[in-house]
Amino acid sequence: MKNDPLVSVCIMSYNLEDYIAEALDSVLIQKVNFAYEIIVGDDYSTDNTRRILKEYVEKYPHIKIIFHKKNLGMLGNFSATLRKCEGKYIALLDGDDYWINPLKLQKQVDFLELNQDYSMVFHNIELHKQTELGVEVQSFCTETMYREYTYNDIAKNWLVGTCSVLCINNKQYQYIEKNLWYPVQDLPFYLCCASKGKIYYMPEKMSVYRQLLSGSINSEEVKSLKYDLTLILYYKKLFKDFKHYISIQTYSLVLARRYFWMAKKSSDIGNKKLSYKYLVLSLLYNPSIIYKQVVQKLKLFIKKSLY
Repeated sequence: MKNDPLVSVCIMSYNLEDYIAEALDSVLIQKVNFAYEIIVGDDYSTDNTRRILKEYVEKYPHIKIIFHKKNLGMLGNFSATLRKCEGKYIALLDGDDYWINPLKLQKQVDFLELNQDYSMVFHNIELHKQTELGVEVQSFCTETMYREYTYNDIAKNWLVGTCSVLCINNKQYQYIEKNLWYPVQDLPFYLCCASKGKIYYMPEKMSVYRQLLSGSINSEEVKSLKYDLTLILYYKKLFKDFKHYISIQTYSLVLARRYFWMAKKSSDIGNKKLSYKYLVLSLLYNPSIIYKQVVQKLKLFIKKSLY
């Protein structure tokens, strides 16, 4: 499968010695009628991940590993790995996630091959959420029908799990490389896809997304107000770059939500003045009348507490 791959499976790896083998095995068991390659970007892991990857390369020549000589960070590793993908299509998989249906790739490739006006297809996934008490298993998406999604849909809500995506390879790394300061990688990538065609959803659960306690989503940095401010700049830049695809209503709603949660964080740490400021900004951005009423009540409550 190392000649003329139709699909490049792009895997991100960093200190995943407990998970990377399961991710690779879930790709290797795919039943397909086309050639594919596996490209793993290892971001200078310091545990046993590199040793495990070297063992797989010896067994499977269509696996290519990029061993970075220093840590590039999430966006740097992502763009560098995407750059090496040679297939017509790209399938995404984080190294701590895995696929659970051996026909996943074939089903998605068949769809895109038969529907040239679509640039991306994704599916439902199982969310395995790690907690102090164990692992909670949930559905990631509540939608049960096959359907089309728009760029506004995916910009407004967290609908797409990275481990579910197959898309046309249109050199998305070029946009990522210009914006390595972005705090997240998924939405910019999806919008690059959406700008080239329609997006389709399959309700079948064909992957597992692990949300680890040690993962980036639970880090202290992500929980900080400084991170939220970076997200505000990120959304403004992202929506400016894709202004021909993103509606002003979507832009306003996303920023209003972000400012609202910043207000809540500020209130939780006892900074009521800052909380009031972010509530006002949330109110200014929000296009929803009902949402405005809720924010207005909270704003008045906090205002009273200041005096």
